Amino acid sequence: PGVAAAGVGGGLLREIQMVADQERLAGLRLDVLDLAELLKRENQDIAACRLLMHGAEVSGRTAGRFRSIEELATLPLGAGNSPDGLAGVHLGEVAQIIDGAEDERLRVRMNGIPGVKLSIQKQPQANTVAVVDAVTEQLDTLKSQGLLPDDVQVHKVSDEAVFIRQSLHNAIAAALSGAVLA
Repeated sequence: PGVAAAGVGGGLLREIQMVADQERLAGLRLDVLDLAELLKRENQDIAACRLLMHGAEVSGRTAGRFRSIEELATLPLGAGNSPDGLAGVHLGEVAQIIDGAEDERLRVRMNGIPGVKLSIQKQPQANTVAVVDAVTEQLDTLKSQGLLPDDVQVHKVSDEAVFIRQSLHNAIAAALSGAVLA
């Protein structure tokens, strides 16, 4: 309650790169767009059917997404008896497939160690201290339930509630000292 937005920044996102051998493609009368179309066509999960049974309905689908780099590399460019000379030619023979990461656009470091930043913004009318306490409690719950791995460390970098708590403490101290002096 009270959270308006949560944004994640930093970290590496997996990216599979395909670097095509242009000469080999040209020899097969193909280009990069043909490979892109092949990948688009072959990397799909498709709804298959619905089985209607007494009192139940079961939906089916064909799992067609690539699950590994090896599966991608062995993707045939043509059908088994393809007349265009592509039978038996696999994607890995005309392109280098690299399992890597996207370029890092936002570099997050804490004491020189790479990390991921989670920024939480409160709603305009929400109580800052209550939202910070709720977020801290939720983090503690995640840790106690084992949902955060042991090697993951969470550090608060900025906590606006500290200033509000300090201001409240100063106001109470000023009121008490004013009452004693009066």
